[in-house]
Amino acid sequence: MVDSTQLTDHVRAAFGTACHLESLDRLAGGARKQIYRARLRDPSLGVLVYLWHNEAGYFADRERAGFEDTQTDEQAPLLFDATVRFLANHRVSVPEVLHRGRLDSGHQVAFVEEIVGEPWTAFAPTASPSERAQAREALGAEVGRLHSIHRSWPGIPDPVVEAAALSPERVAERTRWELMTLAGANLEIAVNRERVEVRLQELVEAIKPRPQFTLVHGELPHHLLVRHADRRLFLVDVEGVQFADVEIDHIQCRLFLAPEDYEAVARDDLDPDRMSFYGLCWHISAAYAGSRLVAGGFPDQVLARQIYEHNVRRSLELCLQGPTARS
Repeated sequence: MVDSTQLTDHVRAAFGTACHLESLDRLAGGARKQIYRARLRDPSLGVLVYLWHNEAGYFADRERAGFEDTQTDEQAPLLFDATVRFLANHRVSVPEVLHRGRLDSGHQVAFVEEIVGEPWTAFAPTASPSERAQAREALGAEVGRLHSIHRSWPGIPDPVVEAAALSPERVAERTRWELMTLAGANLEIAVNRERVEVRLQELVEAIKPRPQFTLVHGELPHHLLVRHADRRLFLVDVEGVQFADVEIDHIQCRLFLAPEDYEAVARDDLDPDRMSFYGLCWHISAAYAGSRLVAGGFPDQVLARQIYEHNVRRSLELCLQGPTARS
């Protein structure tokens, strides 16, 4: 937690010595960093405060295993700052970083432009047809802009920290570890673990090398924010942005976008082998994440349990449908 007194010097450094912090409210969510809404006076404006203090430590075991190397309290802010600059330089819409600093506690903090809006997944179900059509056009443009950025090797855009590239082999390695961890707490996974591992190996071996990698977010469309004023879209929570296989984003877009919305981002060059591989990996990873949120006392336990149980079930279904399935 952070209180207003800890931010006084940062507020003045960012907005002038006459500026005062009138209120500071913590927002719900945030599995790795804390987010607050700050109301300022002189000048009068609202900003978001990002505090990299992973007090809950939901994924501490994955960090110790070496799969959260860019998401620590020390590394993530550096990656966030560099990635925001990279995206902005490539005309991808991201909230502006207004100030960065370090609290007396040693934790890093940033003031970020507040985009008054809501995530796509909250906006779409309640929007009018005209609002949704306008936002759908922006969805296609923004995702298209992100996915138009390429290079010949995978990894983070700006190497300000050491980070393993998100290659299929690395994803498979992480997924095996997540599966092992799940098997220790879930009987269904434990009974079927060998079958799942065989299917995972079949899928990764089917992937052929490619000469080009695409900039992906990794958590679309949940972290696409629709601004109320003009239906413009912004990417948020960009610490996981990497050059990798574009199918990583399309797995989630197919899962969480309505068919008519997915049409705005659809493409005909997706690799079926990669889609199958990343689909299974995503469900196993989501099951693992759900299990950690349940065990760690995440505030929305109903949601955490839904994530866990649904993705355990879906992971097993995908493997039972594969060529190694047994009745």
